[in-house]
Amino acid sequence: RAAEVTFSSGQIDTLRNLAGRKAGDDVGWVKIARARELTDLGLAARSRSGWRITIAGEAALGRAGGTIRAACATLPFRPLDLSTTP
Repeated sequence: RAAEVTFSSGQIDTLRNLAGRKAGDDVGWVKIARARELTDLGLAARSRSGWRITIAGEAALGRAGGTIRAACATLPFRPLDLSTTP
């Protein structure tokens, strides 16, 4: 029997983000440290086009109660502060 892993909320969010990207949704950036943690667990992989969720990652997300395709899961970018721009 494989050891069970408890995921942090950040890891679950990253898996959701990667699942959304695979589904074709517009998603924001992922934190590299979290993506690397998931890669070490076999739940994500890195390619020339960026990070992607693996089949094991999709299964783990499903077991954790996450949705594979979440509507409006786009992470917002910080607004540009024009008051400090020269």
